[in-house]
Amino acid sequence: MTLDNFIQFWKDLANEYVAIAPIICVTLGFLEALLPFLPLVVLIAFSISTMSMIMGPTMGLIFGILLPAIGSIIGVFLVFFVINKLIGHRLRDRLMKYPAAKQAINWVENRSDLFLMAMMSNPYAPIAIFNYGISLTNIKYSRYFKIVVFSRIIICFLLGLIGGVFNVHNDPKGVIWLLLSFALIYILLFLMRKIYLKRKSNENH
Repeated sequence: MTLDNFIQFWKDLANEYVAIAPIICVTLGFLEALLPFLPLVVLIAFSISTMSMIMGPTMGLIFGILLPAIGSIIGVFLVFFVINKLIGHRLRDRLMKYPAAKQAINWVENRSDLFLMAMMSNPYAPIAIFNYGISLTNIKYSRYFKIVVFSRIIICFLLGLIGGVFNVHNDPKGVIWLLLSFALIYILLFLMRKIYLKRKSNENH
């Protein structure tokens, strides 16, 4: 089955059963976390188009972005949780015997939340592979859930808003604008974090 056939199947289903269209949008976001070859930008474009026909352009845009984001959050965290619970710790113990693997695992565990969020929300990074790797670490569930929520919301809104304006899927120039927007967001977040830590340090003295 080609990607076009895959999207067409869900489009026909949404047209025939309008009441379950929101569930379809969530499901596609969920499947993207399980099937890395599904391009998130295409799924979000489908979701926005589908929800706009039902709810109008404004609410359709909001829910067209939000619904696949919810599905993606559930999918990414579920994959992490299952792997971490079933084989994560056992496989980690084996890998820690190898210096290179131990160094890589420790490196990931010691990264800041902002860095991990940037990695998880990069529109062209292999998120599924990165997620599998983090499943082998001792990162706390609450911490990783927060990272997943923020990173998935950021990337879905970027692809929905910026991607739609600059036609990222079809226009190579749109990719440049998307990456610039992505970089700008994290520069601002980095500066905000620096200011927050500086103020917190001053309050403790």
